[in-house]
Amino acid sequence: MAVLEEILADAAGGNFHEVEVGPDDELAAVELGVNTVLADLRRQIAETGALNRELDLKIAERTRELQAKLEQITNQHDLIQRQRDAILELSTPVMQLWTDIIAMPVIGIIDGTRADAIMERLLTAISNRRARHAILDLTGVESLDTASAAHFARIIAAAGLIGARCVLTGIQSSAALALTDLGVEFENIETHRDLQSGLRACLLEGRGAS
Repeated sequence: MAVLEEILADAAGGNFHEVEVGPDDELAAVELGVNTVLADLRRQIAETGALNRELDLKIAERTRELQAKLEQITNQHDLIQRQRDAILELSTPVMQLWTDIIAMPVIGIIDGTRADAIMERLLTAISNRRARHAILDLTGVESLDTASAAHFARIIAAAGLIGARCVLTGIQSSAALALTDLGVEFENIETHRDLQSGLRACLLEGRGAS
């Protein structure tokens, strides 16, 4: 029995040694049973190890697939962002009208994202070109509301903070009527009928300042 206890203790520690069964051993049946249990344990451990290795391979393969998909998504996101930036740049061009006068024709719908893009490009152009006057021409903007009016007020205020006078030109009659119906007032925003009128006003102020 002491031998069996020792073998079982070894098995509990992961060491599986079969019992040598003698022909005259009184405990032969028990020893055969122990050997059967030990053999079954070895088989189960071997099968479990094989399953674990297979699972590790599948996990590694799946991880590589996910990493590849993540890289693909990242590349697609970068491409979309570059295309978006290119579209925003094309939709908000900056023109040099005079030595210190720039103009930005604005087209389409003005939401928060578009307003931020307009502000960024306009302020960058003012700084890089040392412009003292900036004209936002809204001829291509068919509709305005309180939100878009607030966006333009914010852009004009930001331009003023870096020393540039910013005016709006070309507000469509339909947009003007809509703003009037909404009760929007342009008290602190300088507006002119068209781009030519805005340029003339900027030139006159420039001459007066000189």
